[in-house]
Amino acid sequence: MHATPSTEPPPRDTYTARGLRYARAYDARCLHRVRASRDGTTVLEVLETQVGRFAGRAREGVGDDGVDPRWTRALELDRVRVRESATGAWTRASLDARVRTGMVIETTRHVHERATAAATPRVVFERDDGTGIVGVEKPGGVPVLAGVSAPGVSGRLNCVALVSARRRREVEARRATTDETTSKRARVDDGADDGADDGRVWAVNRLDAPVSGVWLCATSVKASLKAREWLSKPGTSTKTYLARVSKGSALTTPDGGLRIDAPLWKNAKTSVAELRPESEGGKPCATRIFLLERFEDDDTALVVARLESNGRYHQIRAHLGSIGHPIANDATYNDDVSADDETSFAGRAYDDDESGTIAAALAADRDPTCPECDALIALTASKDRSRKPLAAKIIWLHSLRYQFVVRDVAFDIRSDSIPAFARRPPDLSVDDFIAQLPDAS
Repeated sequence: MHATPSTEPPPRDTYTARGLRYARAYDARCLHRVRASRDGTTVLEVLETQVGRFAGRAREGVGDDGVDPRWTRALELDRVRVRESATGAWTRASLDARVRTGMVIETTRHVHERATAAATPRVVFERDDGTGIVGVEKPGGVPVLAGVSAPGVSGRLNCVALVSARRRREVEARRATTDETTSKRARVDDGADDGADDGRVWAVNRLDAPVSGVWLCATSVKASLKAREWLSKPGTSTKTYLARVSKGSALTTPDGGLRIDAPLWKNAKTSVAELRPESEGGKPCATRIFLLERFEDDDTALVVARLESNGRYHQIRAHLGSIGHPIANDATYNDDVSADDETSFAGRAYDDDESGTIAAALAADRDPTCPECDALIALTASKDRSRKPLAAKIIWLHSLRYQFVVRDVAFDIRSDSIPAFARRPPDLSVDDFIAQLPDAS
């Protein structure tokens, strides 16, 4: 039976339903500089092509003049403005006004973020030593940075935003009860500490959205840049991952591990990493893998993958695929896995719960100038579950451990969990598990 909407929308900025997290829709101002290819066209043409707010959407309700009435309504509400240059004065827009290269169009977007996995990231490492480094346990299916298709909008459903929001509350609570200026602890003299901690964090590295495990961020921009320097120093850092790969019965690795040394090139059109020689744009990188265990029931194997230098885009995923043992549920690099395999996702977006949580939130947040609102309300109301898109992809790759050195001080930041795909005993601790790994020093 289809869910009946509850009478009240969720009170918070985000909410969960059937294993997915959603952000309440919100307004955000976005700036769009007119491209040379649009020079001499109209404001309307730029809005419908370059901004792309209505691209690919049903044109129901389009007037006789071919103009979506919601654009007219947006203009009436002063949600579209233009200026001649980056520093010029804002003026009200006219849909038929001609534009020139370099002009700026500002739109107030009603943002609907993509649903993510419902699990929230949690801080697993932080100490007052002046480095500003924070270790976070990132759930699979949650992006590190914004997944919002609106320029300048950072979003709410990403690790940076979620961790920042939680730390901001903790910092404010701590300041309300203690005088932080009296707290003095041993600090690493590295020049990263550049001011009071206001709770916000900045990414040090990235993990792909489907990947779980420990991820690093920092409490300031300067600290983030410093941490990237430390992680990139040759011979001083090691990143350890767990992966479950296909064709386990055929996989063997020598005692010292199997080293995959193959430059990678990111294909911007397909968002896939491809093996290419450095002479053709490939970036040098190497991955060392160790076989831990084979699983006969599905012919998979558990492996350790180590990076001994800066990681490249999709490095482990692409390298494992290149030797014929891709991650077992990674459709991007494993041709035997269907891209619409529902078991590789956290759920289906806009599949409402029995309380009608999603329907209530969409109804409360509906904007008459936003076509996505009506489209998502209709999608949520649909009884055809197959229409609802799969959301929050999760693959069997887990970031287990980061080791690096800052001014002769060794850091060893670990995940606080062993992923279920590793099939380890539930009472096995992370530390004991790491101690059993090859070359665990």
